[in-house]
Amino acid sequence: MYDLKNNDLLAAKIRVTEEGEQRIALNLPVGMVRLALNADFDKTLLSASDSLKDLDFAEIVRLADEGRTGQIIGYETDDGQKVTVTVE
Repeated sequence: MYDLKNNDLLAAKIRVTEEGEQRIALNLPVGMVRLALNADFDKTLLSASDSLKDLDFAEIVRLADEGRTGQIIGYETDDGQKVTVTVE
């Protein structure tokens, strides 16, 4: 059985923009990310976009566990895409 944590109700909002236009918008409940990690989820399902292949989902959960909210990750890929992760 799964024990629900308070931060599991938060959402990790993943955004990828290129030249000011939104290319990817994912809203993932932190609890779902935690379950996927515990089930050894195959992250290649999200690697259709090269901009997400290096995203560390365990780090997102760890930061949410620490109570961090707002933008927790932000970087630009080699091809100029901007990736941000916000926890709300």
